Amino acid sequence: MDAETVITSVESKKRTNIRYIIISLLFVVGAINYADRAIFSIAGPAMMKSINLDVVNLGYLMSTFGWAYVLGQLPGGWLLDRFGARKVYISSLFSWSLCTLLLGFTGHLGSAAVFSIFALVFMLSLCESPAFPSNARIVASWFPTKERGTATAIFTTAQYFALVIFLPVMGWLTHNFGWESVYWVMGGLGVLIALVMPYVLYNPKDHPRISAEEFEYIKNGGALVDDYTKSAVSTDTKKESSLNHIKQLLSNKLIVGVLIGQFCIVTLTWFFTTWFPIYLAQGRGLSLTSVGMIATIPAICGCLGGVLGGMFSERSGIINIALEGIMVIGGLMGVIAIHVGSQYLMNQTANVHLIALLEVASRFSVPIFFFISAFGLFYNLDIHEPLDYRAFMKKRFRTVLIPYLVWSAFYLLHDGLFYGVGFPDPLHLISILFFGTAKYQLYFLVILIWFYLLMPLWIAIVRRAGKLSLILLFVAQLGFDYWSSFSVAFNTFVYALPDHSLLKPFLMYRLNYWVVHYVFIFVLGGYLAVHIQEFQRFMKENRRAITVFFWASLVWLLAYYYQLIFETGYTPLEAINTAHQLSPAGLFYTLASSVFFFTIFTYQKYPGWLNPILHQLGRHSYFAYLVHPFFITYAATLLQKSGHLMTAPVAIAFYFVILGLSMIAAALCRKLGERLPILNEWTIGVYPRKK
Repeated sequence: MDAETVITSVESKKRTNIRYIIISLLFVVGAINYADRAIFSIAGPAMMKSINLDVVNLGYLMSTFGWAYVLGQLPGGWLLDRFGARKVYISSLFSWSLCTLLLGFTGHLGSAAVFSIFALVFMLSLCESPAFPSNARIVASWFPTKERGTATAIFTTAQYFALVIFLPVMGWLTHNFGWESVYWVMGGLGVLIALVMPYVLYNPKDHPRISAEEFEYIKNGGALVDDYTKSAVSTDTKKESSLNHIKQLLSNKLIVGVLIGQFCIVTLTWFFTTWFPIYLAQGRGLSLTSVGMIATIPAICGCLGGVLGGMFSERSGIINIALEGIMVIGGLMGVIAIHVGSQYLMNQTANVHLIALLEVASRFSVPIFFFISAFGLFYNLDIHEPLDYRAFMKKRFRTVLIPYLVWSAFYLLHDGLFYGVGFPDPLHLISILFFGTAKYQLYFLVILIWFYLLMPLWIAIVRRAGKLSLILLFVAQLGFDYWSSFSVAFNTFVYALPDHSLLKPFLMYRLNYWVVHYVFIFVLGGYLAVHIQEFQRFMKENRRAITVFFWASLVWLLAYYYQLIFETGYTPLEAINTAHQLSPAGLFYTLASSVFFFTIFTYQKYPGWLNPILHQLGRHSYFAYLVHPFFITYAATLLQKSGHLMTAPVAIAFYFVILGLSMIAAALCRKLGERLPILNEWTIGVYPRKK
């Protein structure tokens, strides 16, 4: 254990982190809050048929919720000041959950059903109105100023998380058990949480488990640790005119801008929460299960934006934006597209154009990862100085080898249990680890380890490389990759080898560990890092030519794919296994993509707010890359069990769901890893910085 790990461990013992339990509770309650108001979007169509409610009346019903919410805000704020956030929050949760529960019984009231529904919806909204102000007050009490942006973003993001998690569940419940079951389940869940909350939610001063160190930390950091009530407010404050306060607020341009922005956000959120699922069901004819999945796409984007936005409000200074942008576009979004495309290919009538987008246009994603890996290695390396090979390998094995072994063990254990195949025997395990076949994305790490092992060779090549030698290397790469991929004689020889032959797996799995397939793109990344100023000049002066080269190479690769399908008669699966990144068209596309995206993220004008987004997405791309097959497994299983075929719209929704879940998991684990360093060390090779 190194010194920093020891220090972190000692500090964690001295200071508790009760505030994270509090924010987790707020997140859960917030998710329940927004899930309850979204029930109408899923159960609404079935509910309308049951009680003879038309679309106009449904609109009035939703409007009733909005009016009640508005009317309840100021009284809710008064209750908050009078009785404190804890009492109001718990009472609010219990009350609205009880209303939600009772709504499930209105279908049995006959002629009184419509009136009862309107009354309960009004009361539900009225009871929910203090929840959001209570969230803000509790966060202000428990979190210092520097952490308040992230904390606020977490409980705000609950509204999107609720849709991601609960919409598919609501669709399934409505489809299988009727619309009433949704109200019973969600209402019962809220009541249960409300009964538990008095034993979990406290004010900072009153919490039985908070340490003195944590209390002093949040207090000194600006947290409002005293839960002020009306009695605690000074007489002078009471005498101040509320009207004057309102005038002061409305005269502030910043406040007015925030109010307008919030109005627009709420309007859009309300549309996606309510009418969007109804439109998908009635306007597009989708099943409730499909509606639940597709309707999660805006929620996932909102969830990511909320969390990342909170983080951005506390961060400044963005570095290596080009590399981070390439990691996001290529190493993350591209790879996930390929693997989602593999799921979509199971549909025998899969749209060939969507396949082209998912499986062909994304084919630069793996090689470009080697490009940026080499660039990062050589950028901070003096190639004219002797390499401390031992120190170099020690560091790289910590960042790559350990995560590779951990994730390999994870997937072997998981898949062994999930598919009932068990854990491999020792000899088979060695083979799996050597070839990188524990899971379909892990071979990348095996090749990367080989690149690290041969680092002295790459330094020698880059040190002596020039423009002519790079061209010759590219030509040699074209020839070797074509022979390895398309030589009939070579492939016939490989497949003809007996199964017990030791040579066969070395040749069959050549794409999994043969580093020679990607030598050119790796050396190119190293060369451009060493000659960065010349490279920058080249990009600046040739942006138009680089752009033309990129699009021309993409057109060539796509034309090759379509030719294989429409002229040669290949199936989409056969076509993508031919028009891949090691084909001549694929190699040119990889080269063009690497330079193009580097140029785009370096010199192209784009909104400044994109920089922190790319930074955060790039920061979490490694974990997301490693974890996304886990979510694909369960999402595909859920889709299969629901009896739905992966059509083109479902495939697109599936992609964004996997991307969103992977990024959320990465962000949460990275945050947890700050408190439990071994988690980051073992999963992504990130170690605490030595102070």
